[in-house]
Amino acid sequence: MVNIYDIETVEFPLGTPQLRLSVSHEEYKPGTGLKVPFTLYVERYSLSTILHAKNQGDGEPARYSLFTNKLEVPGTPSGGKVGLSINGDAGNADHRDGRRGGELELFVEDLPLKTASCIFLEASGGAGFQPSAKLEEEGRDGGKGGDGGSVKMIYSPFVSQASAVVEKFLADLYDAQKKWPSGFQEDAAALEKVLADASTGPHVPLPSFMRTKSGILKSKKVVVRDQVKKLSLALSGESHGSIFASLTQAIAVHGGNRGFGSHGSKSDGADGEPGKDGTQVVKSTAILTEIHDTDVCFAHPVQCRMLLDQVGFLYFVGSLKSRAQGVILLERLQQRLEPFLSKPAVEPKLWKAYRRNAKRLCIVENNPVSPSGSKHRRARGVVSNGFVVEQEHAWKETVYSQFMHT
Repeated sequence: MVNIYDIETVEFPLGTPQLRLSVSHEEYKPGTGLKVPFTLYVERYSLSTILHAKNQGDGEPARYSLFTNKLEVPGTPSGGKVGLSINGDAGNADHRDGRRGGELELFVEDLPLKTASCIFLEASGGAGFQPSAKLEEEGRDGGKGGDGGSVKMIYSPFVSQASAVVEKFLADLYDAQKKWPSGFQEDAAALEKVLADASTGPHVPLPSFMRTKSGILKSKKVVVRDQVKKLSLALSGESHGSIFASLTQAIAVHGGNRGFGSHGSKSDGADGEPGKDGTQVVKSTAILTEIHDTDVCFAHPVQCRMLLDQVGFLYFVGSLKSRAQGVILLERLQQRLEPFLSKPAVEPKLWKAYRRNAKRLCIVENNPVSPSGSKHRRARGVVSNGFVVEQEHAWKETVYSQFMHT
């Protein structure tokens, strides 16, 4: 069963949902703590503090998975960081050893350096039990520190989309064969489209006359070339390397501290062992082979279908504004599903991850859970016996072409 909040948001299963799918343009704002286990596929997620949860058991570790187009950071707290934390519980008198850290999975489709610089992700092990320092004949043993958990971060620098447009524009501006302004219709239109995207435009430093196709083409070529050159330099400052470095430094998966045994009049208690550090993965969607080698299921077939339905609606509304919005959504969806367009000769880790997590993601083929069974079947897309999403050729050849040629 499924909870249907509105036409843009659904949750599975009924009663105790652990999966939320949404294509709403309204940002999702979590409460004061992390609900675990929980998986979210949302287009916008707002984070204004560090949200905490604890891994309290020895079985399946507590997990929080967030997959979003844009991570909103409305304002940083006094410490300057926002983020997610699932540390292991500390040991106690009944259970001396600290618990292992939890599991965090994040996919952020458009991530500026400014946002990456204030993120903190933590899945450290709990501290081992430290007996009280009271005098006893036999000292009590300290507990072992819990092992660190797992943090996996997949990101797409928002500049990767803008940079491609800007670099082509700049190259054309230096091409003596292209006539100004008639030969720059496509370049100006492409830049205008990038700036119309709410996830990209506000971060791009340009004067107002450079934000519309007409404004660009009415300006002098030398002025436009100067602005595009400055923009190219500004975007290169937010390089993949800078974002990668910020994210790598933002992750903590330390092993828990050991507990020291207490002293006794006859013998001292034994000290525990410190926990082992956990694992961290940071990868960019700009490198396709790295994405194939991850086990993070960053695209959900039902949510992708919901986005595609939005595209169809915007197309049939018919206004220029709605069609422009539809093109942006469609290209976002196409970029998100690019890793699934071809099947490598050797089955990648990503394919196996979808099969392994099919039940958790409610995409089991024999028991589809969806507000619309037919929609789910169309969106599911399988590779052999797996449950891997792949882009449908139908919408690529029809809806996309309608948008681009209307």
